[in-house]
Amino acid sequence: MPPPRIPSRSVTALKSTDTFELSGAPLQLMPKFGIPRQSIPDAEAVAQNPDLHGVELNRAINRTYVGLAGQLQRVLDPEFAEGSKASPSWYAMAIYASRGAGKGMLAAEQALSVVEGQRSLREIFPAVPEEDWQRVAPLLEDSRGPAKDCAKFLVAYFLAQQEGPTRLTLDPRVLAISAGRMVDIITRPDTSVATFTRTLKNMLEDGNRRIFQDIGVACQNYLELRRDQPGVTPEAVAQRFSQDPLALSAYQDGLGFAASAQELPTDFAPLYGLNTAPLLASGFALYERAAGEKNPEMRDRLIQHASNLLAYHEQAAVAVPAFLPGQVLPGETDRADVMQVLTPQVDVKTRQWTWSMHKCDLPDLDDSFWTPPSTERNWAVFEDRWGPILDYFGRCAADPESIWPMPNPDPAQSV
Repeated sequence: MPPPRIPSRSVTALKSTDTFELSGAPLQLMPKFGIPRQSIPDAEAVAQNPDLHGVELNRAINRTYVGLAGQLQRVLDPEFAEGSKASPSWYAMAIYASRGAGKGMLAAEQALSVVEGQRSLREIFPAVPEEDWQRVAPLLEDSRGPAKDCAKFLVAYFLAQQEGPTRLTLDPRVLAISAGRMVDIITRPDTSVATFTRTLKNMLEDGNRRIFQDIGVACQNYLELRRDQPGVTPEAVAQRFSQDPLALSAYQDGLGFAASAQELPTDFAPLYGLNTAPLLASGFALYERAAGEKNPEMRDRLIQHASNLLAYHEQAAVAVPAFLPGQVLPGETDRADVMQVLTPQVDVKTRQWTWSMHKCDLPDLDDSFWTPPSTERNWAVFEDRWGPILDYFGRCAADPESIWPMPNPDPAQSV
């Protein structure tokens, strides 16, 4: 459960953070400095809005992440403006993945329209070179029935998510394996490509919502705590967000890990098990400690460890019901099976580069050329996605300036 929202202090005296009217526009003043600052994004209002669903929910979440990421980066890096050399927080990295969820919802609708015969692949994606079509022609043109429909859906789903020059770089081996798995799903009783699409969209929305309700709202609470209690200590942050002793002890562990010469730990199960909620508190305490750290290397290690703790909580606990609800939900098919079909297509597009599951350095489980490592995993399974997520985080930490400024919150627009 997310920590309770921390209310602002109620005072009658004029505060330095009060809002004044200047030429009809509200201006909020920074304490002591008298310069404008942005108001803290109201993540809770978005999380509790029952009218937001699908891509509209995703847009609202993305807008909030953009605001939270910028304000938290100012905490971590006082010199931050439109770029930062400091390691990014979880929020500055997660916004790109959240945008990907929105793009996936839109792409699924477009792929379904192709299968239903509204428009052909070549009509929708005229910029794809002929040589790219030829690479997958055996599946798109020579197959029949469900196999052809599934191949068309997967190619359309891939192309609809691309930005920039449109190339069909989907590995034919991946396409064949994924199409075969999708055929198995849509030929089950009372199941179709429309069922597959509905399941995918619901799963993406569910995961997006669950993560935001927990970790998005928590960042709002943290920023409000810093605003209302200037000089709050990291230990107080940990204890304010969780009364579990693990919150403080994991924070202290993090100080030791960051100060050591060893690689930061990422296998948290032996250390903390599945008691992950206190780790959210530990992560914010480490962010607070990083905000006062003068040594850039130490600061970055504190930030990276904090982000990994948030990610572990997110992936080992918060997101799990979205992928593995424990039953087939009404109007859907098995979510884990759907995710296995699409696992090789999982990627995260940033401003300057794209992280791809298919290109991730994964051990080949069967030593066969015909089954690429990305087809041997299922993103619905925590153990299969945790390493790749850390790989993406590592890429962000190695090139932090490349992810700023934050992307367009609308997944229908380019990044």
